[in-house]
Amino acid sequence: MSIVKLSPPEVSATADRSDCFRLAWRQPNEELLRVTDARYEIRYRDVDGASWTQVDVTAAEDAPASKDVCGVSPFTSYSIQVRALYQSDTFPWSDGGPSWSAWSHERFVRTLPAAPSRGPALWRKIATPNSDGRSEIILMWKPLQPKEANGRILTYSLRWQRRGQPAVLLACLTRSLQCALELPASEEHTFFLTASNSVGESPASKLLIPAVQAQAVPPLLPLLVSPASDRSLLLQWDPPGFAAAAYVFEWDRASENRGQNSSWRYEPGNISRAVLAEAIEPGYLYSLTLFALSDGAVRAAGSTSAYSKQIGGGAVGGDPIGGARRLHPELHHLLRGAGKRRPGRGGERLRPSLSHRGPGS
Repeated sequence: MSIVKLSPPEVSATADRSDCFRLAWRQPNEELLRVTDARYEIRYRDVDGASWTQVDVTAAEDAPASKDVCGVSPFTSYSIQVRALYQSDTFPWSDGGPSWSAWSHERFVRTLPAAPSRGPALWRKIATPNSDGRSEIILMWKPLQPKEANGRILTYSLRWQRRGQPAVLLACLTRSLQCALELPASEEHTFFLTASNSVGESPASKLLIPAVQAQAVPPLLPLLVSPASDRSLLLQWDPPGFAAAAYVFEWDRASENRGQNSSWRYEPGNISRAVLAEAIEPGYLYSLTLFALSDGAVRAAGSTSAYSKQIGGGAVGGDPIGGARRLHPELHHLLRGAGKRRPGRGGERLRPSLSHRGPGS
């Protein structure tokens, strides 16, 4: 008797949950009297990935060949294939026995969305208080990664709370990635940011901005910076003496006005090194600052400057080689005793957003 090789199964796929999809298949041309006369293998992968996950399946008696595949990601497109292997304990095989069929044609299915799994990374820029004792505060955030968004993000909600006040007020409802407010510099402000899709709302990200006169110099976080390549920098530091929930990196060219065109990045608190490759060019001196956050508040900070690469024994942009390392302006601001600035008037209400810059604003 020759070796039996079945035809590739005919497959269909559906999804009515965010964490599962369902497969059904049949052998063409009535090759099997019973679905239990074969073993089956399913393989599937995220269409944006390269590696397959493989699952062995034994069909149930007197039931269509099907399988619920669970533990997958929400709002994700998967490629799926099935193959079959004839099996019968009573059939007289020749040497080698039966062989697996070819894999079926790929079928594609997308799981349903779910609420976002985390809040967006949240940071800020704070202007010097004006003559009325108010500061423009620009709240900025990063878009969630697809595996965190779990669907298409429709809106961001930024809520605001004054210290000592129970009310949490809606400051911005926007599709943009920032919100500009003008608030009394003499008061502590706490912000909560959530992202929403068609299913629900993310957990809130928290950021605390202390009152000007309450600001103290945060503990120093020693920061070592070295070139990682011509267009990237390696940052290393010792963990602070508290459990950091997150780190925020800020950097820009030292010859430019700090904060005007700075880049920033948010990382979890379980790291002690990072490579910055965004907006880094050889031949320029970069000012860098690392902030360690706990419960939304800056608890430690370190600042330095470095080149990714020096060009021809000199620098471009007017920065001297080996230029003095400079503290981040916020640290200078704290050391100069910012609490002596004129406080804002009590009882002021939140003014409307000054701007919502970005798409969909």
